[in-house]
Amino acid sequence: MSTPNILPDRPSLDQLKTQAKELLRAHQSRDEGVADRLRAALPELSSSGDEDILSLKFALLDAQRAIASEYGFATWMEMSQHVDEARRGTFADLFQYNHGTAYLISHEVDLYDLAIALQSVSAAEKKLFSFNMPEPMRTEFELHSAAAKASVDDVEAARRRILDVVKRLADEGQLAWPPWEDRKPHMPGKTNRASVELEAKLQKTTRPRMSECSYDEIDEVMADLGQLGRLMGILHLEPLAKDVGDPFLRTGLQMALDGTEPDRVSETLENMMRSLLHEQEVRYRKVIAGMRSVQKGDNPAYVRETLGLIR
Repeated sequence: MSTPNILPDRPSLDQLKTQAKELLRAHQSRDEGVADRLRAALPELSSSGDEDILSLKFALLDAQRAIASEYGFATWMEMSQHVDEARRGTFADLFQYNHGTAYLISHEVDLYDLAIALQSVSAAEKKLFSFNMPEPMRTEFELHSAAAKASVDDVEAARRRILDVVKRLADEGQLAWPPWEDRKPHMPGKTNRASVELEAKLQKTTRPRMSECSYDEIDEVMADLGQLGRLMGILHLEPLAKDVGDPFLRTGLQMALDGTEPDRVSETLENMMRSLLHEQEVRYRKVIAGMRSVQKGDNPAYVRETLGLIR
C-alpha cells in the first residue's frame, strides 16, 4: 500500500464526503487511473485487473472506505471519529487565542488549575494568559506556578476542567470554540468576571478629567476600555460613555460607539485638541501679560483692555 495521505489540521468531514462522491463518479465514468487508485486503497482489489475493478458494483460506502484507506484509516467510521475529535478542539488550541480572549479565560477558570495546566508549556504560551492579569491576580498565579508539581494525570484533569469552562463561555457566545469556528450570538445578560471587574474599575477611572490624570493613568484607562470592548463588544461601553468626566474622551468614545470611521474620529479629536490647546495657551498668555501689568502698577481699566485683546 502506498504512503497514506495526510489530513489537514482541521479536517472537514463534508469535504471528505465530497471526495468519496467524486471517486464514485470517477469509477462510474471509468476515468483513467481510478482502477490503480482503488487497487492501492482496497486490499481485496490488490490483485484484480483494471476491467474487473471497473466492472464491480461500486457503491458510495465502498468509495468512502477507499478514501478512509487513502488517509491511513481502516474504516470510514474510524476516520470520522478522528475528524470529530480534531474539530472539537484540544487544550493546545487555546494558544491560538489573542490576549483579550486569554484574559477572559484566565478570569473564569481556577488559577491553580491554570498554573498546573501551563506548567509544561513555553514561556511565551504561559505569558499569553498572564500578560494582562491585574497585579494581585498575577502574583497569585505566579505563586501557584512556582509551587505546582503536578502529575501527568493532574495536568490532564486541570486541562479538562479549563476546556469545560471554555466550552461554557462558547455556548454563552463570549468566545469562539474551537478558535477557528464562528462565535455564537452572545446570550443576553451573560457576563463574566473579567468584564464585570473591568467595568467596575472603569466606572471610577473614567470620571476624572484627563488633565487630572497621570500619563500612566491615561494609558491604563485606554487599555481597559479596549480590553472591555474586546471581551464584550464595543457597544458594551455605551453605559460608561455618558458618565465619562472628560469631554475630550467622551466625544471620542461616543463617536466610536456611533460607528464613526477611525480616521474621522482621529480627525475630530485632533481638531478638538488644537482648539483646547489654543484656549489653554490664551489663558496662560493672559496671566503672563497680566503679571507684567501687576509689577508695573498699570491702571486696572488698561489691564482689562490690554488682556482683552489676547484671543
